[in-house]
Amino acid sequence: LDPLRRIVANNGGRVYSGYSAPIILMVDFKTAGPETYLKLKEVLAGYRDILTVYQHDSVIEQKAVNILISGSAPVAALLKEDSALATVDADLRSMGDTLQAKVVTRYSSGWGAYFTWKGKGKMPEAQQQKLNALVAQAHRMGKHIRFYHIPDKPAVWRTLKEAGVDWINTDKLAAYSAFCKKSK
Repeated sequence: LDPLRRIVANNGGRVYSGYSAPIILMVDFKTAGPETYLKLKEVLAGYRDILTVYQHDSVIEQKAVNILISGSAPVAALLKEDSALATVDADLRSMGDTLQAKVVTRYSSGWGAYFTWKGKGKMPEAQQQKLNALVAQAHRMGKHIRFYHIPDKPAVWRTLKEAGVDWINTDKLAAYSAFCKKSK
């Protein structure tokens, strides 16, 4: 985080000069959430000057960097915090959990858990309806939605964008950038 702090200082409080939106750092917990969170919380406290402060899922003070925890997320620990420097990226299957939703800002799941369409031809109507329903449910809750391990193809990107999916996960950055420029 030290290099980010220097960049933010040099760019007037932002990571990218002339771009006011914060960047999001995903921290994927592969170990026990509560113990890992205690260590992360200790580290993040030293960077409060550049990190967004939350009260559950509400922004108290927007800064240049948002921390989003995925994996073994410490939901119970975050629920106990009066304010925190991180929120949770939760599995889509947990969208009905209203208590957990208090610390979630984004829901994510693997594409294959919900869809079989690989981007050839038109997305089957039943799958399109499921996609639209998931996006609508997340948005009604004021949350973002993302699918990972998607078929990395323009047809899938277009379908996700048209459905209102907030985050397009891709490993083909140059191709996706060209697609976005062409789609404008």
